[in-house]
Amino acid sequence: MDVGVQRTYSEVYGILNMMGEFYINKLPKKLYSMIETQRAMDYNPQYDINQGLESQNIGRQSLAMIMLIHLDYWSDEEQKSEIKRILKKNQEEIEEKYSIDKIFERKKENVQEIEKTESVELVEYKEPIIQKIRKFIYGIFHRK
Repeated sequence: MDVGVQRTYSEVYGILNMMGEFYINKLPKKLYSMIETQRAMDYNPQYDINQGLESQNIGRQSLAMIMLIHLDYWSDEEQKSEIKRILKKNQEEIEEKYSIDKIFERKKENVQEIEKTESVELVEYKEPIIQKIRKFIYGIFHRK
């Protein structure tokens, strides 16, 4: 099994044990057993119940798994609908930010900006000194 997945299970296992038997007993026994057996046996994170999870160096996948467990097993209907509303809002924001149309629009704007910069550079082009000297000498010989 992937080390990252085992690490995630270890973190979830640590969080569940921090929360205590009340929350563990609300889970299906097969789920808790799977988390327990699939974790990395050499990684046993300990968490402080007096601090928020965001300040305790927990992976995103572990937080997502805890959120899903919370949604499926610990939430009442009102909490479930609130969590689903927040998830839907986050998904819409992500889809808006990373939509293909927006990406191509930004790329088009960048190309246009580069084209403007290049055209300005062409207007500001300065002739090298050697070409100026060559033209001067050429002009002297053609005056006669």
